[in-house]
Amino acid sequence: MNLDQKLLTTFDETSGVPGELRSCINAHGLYNTLQFVLRLSPRIHNILSNTPAGIHSSSNLNFEQVQAFSTFLHETIHWWQHIGSTSGLLLSLSHPVQSHANITHLRNFLKEVGPKKPIIGIARSKKQDSLYSEETLRETNVIVNNFKDISFYQIIATRPDLIRQNRIADDPFFENIGHSYYITYANTLRMLTGQFDPNFKFLSDPRKWEPEFRKLRENKQEGFYYGSPIAIPPVGLWEVFEGQARFVQLQYLHFGSGGRFGWEDARDMGMLGTMYSKAFETFLNLTDSEWPAEISSPLVGLFLAVCDMTINPGEGFPLPLTSPSTFITDNDPGMRFTFLFRMIALKAPHLKILVNEYSADEYLEVTEQLSKRLLTPSPMAIAHSVVKWSEEQDAMISLMKEEEAFQFSPMDMPARLLLSRYIVFNCDKVRRPEFMCWPGAWMAGERVEASGKEILDRNMALFVDKEDDDGIFPAIVPGKKADAIQNTFDQFYTWIVNYGLISQWISSDGPFRYNFEWLSTAHNPNEIEEWAKAGFERTFGISPDKFQS
Repeated sequence: MNLDQKLLTTFDETSGVPGELRSCINAHGLYNTLQFVLRLSPRIHNILSNTPAGIHSSSNLNFEQVQAFSTFLHETIHWWQHIGSTSGLLLSLSHPVQSHANITHLRNFLKEVGPKKPIIGIARSKKQDSLYSEETLRETNVIVNNFKDISFYQIIATRPDLIRQNRIADDPFFENIGHSYYITYANTLRMLTGQFDPNFKFLSDPRKWEPEFRKLRENKQEGFYYGSPIAIPPVGLWEVFEGQARFVQLQYLHFGSGGRFGWEDARDMGMLGTMYSKAFETFLNLTDSEWPAEISSPLVGLFLAVCDMTINPGEGFPLPLTSPSTFITDNDPGMRFTFLFRMIALKAPHLKILVNEYSADEYLEVTEQLSKRLLTPSPMAIAHSVVKWSEEQDAMISLMKEEEAFQFSPMDMPARLLLSRYIVFNCDKVRRPEFMCWPGAWMAGERVEASGKEILDRNMALFVDKEDDDGIFPAIVPGKKADAIQNTFDQFYTWIVNYGLISQWISSDGPFRYNFEWLSTAHNPNEIEEWAKAGFERTFGISPDKFQS
């Protein structure tokens, strides 16, 4: 068994805060959460291009191919996390929502104030009261507060350790954690209900939440009032995502090598660095457990099942909000992670030895038992609810017809694409929960079966790079026409670039920057800049060149 570190590791742990993700033609593998692209190193691309399509037992592949595929699987898990889980979908939609929530207010701002940026500078200016009308000031504050509250949510959910480091509580626009979550959920629901459920038949009406959240604020419920103490969990979504993806990869390597790949191999290859092992080590601490002897240990299976539970809350979305007072602890990934594993230690230690076969029955037993103890919806209850949308709700039936043809209505098109992928993923989760939770155990070794390739194909990353080109390209999606794929790709990234320019308008000093070279190496920067400007002008009726900063 010849191990090659260049095939097994992803990107350098010292590369900075998530979100400040660079193009990675020289890195080994990186799913970019802001650019929606799965990137792999040229060498991995080359090996995979010479590997027969499908999922194989270890006897069908050489170990170099197994290692390369393990990194591809790691990055595919990140795609799954961002389109298949509740927390991941909310995070993926948060950038579109920041723009969608403000679009009418931005147009009003243009009429009243004109093309000036950044809007946040005007909101902070001490001279604003004498320069602008009360209505203009109200519009300005709505724009900035919507933008900032969702930005706070992105940090709180993914990197709670940065709350103190970045002194978020001292930011003049920060209210409290509950408010940031409420604004994010409410604006996400407004965007989705506006398109799919204007009469609130199956999605929540966030306007009905306001009286309950006002009571929590007035009663000084921790987390819901200005100046409230901030509880910081030991991990956030970033560590859970990285831990889940890495331990799925380790299981694939373990089972794909016939059990020969073990912990010492992973450590020697640098695969258990802090960001990949922190969630697992926290899990061991919270459950009063020792590091297991084997990668195939039931503890690893349990860890992955509860990672799945952690990133799939249901309160408020996709299910109704039933307990406003526990809105934070029910939905914050770090809080969920902590409570779930402490519940195992205190009430369900028998679960630590339960996962041996990686079966659907084992998945259901773990998740249903813990959900009942925490009085929270189970992952399967959530998945069944999402699947039911696609079977019974006219707007969702139409959306899935768009997904089948891969031709989406242009209105807020990224949201339609991402929501359709969320539904596709949950349909497969209902059919094969064990595969979606433990894909490393089902894609290698004795459990391999033909249906695994079908699931992987249905849930593949849609946007990728190439071996010899650092741009972004639409993936070849089985069953979809090439022209439809290309058109969807073009529409999607037109919106993504527009979201970036809107963010700059709200929050960035100086002239607009057009650093979208990550999109294409085939076009020169001037072409990309003109294309970006044209999209912005179609939305707001004015060129970015006209703005004063």
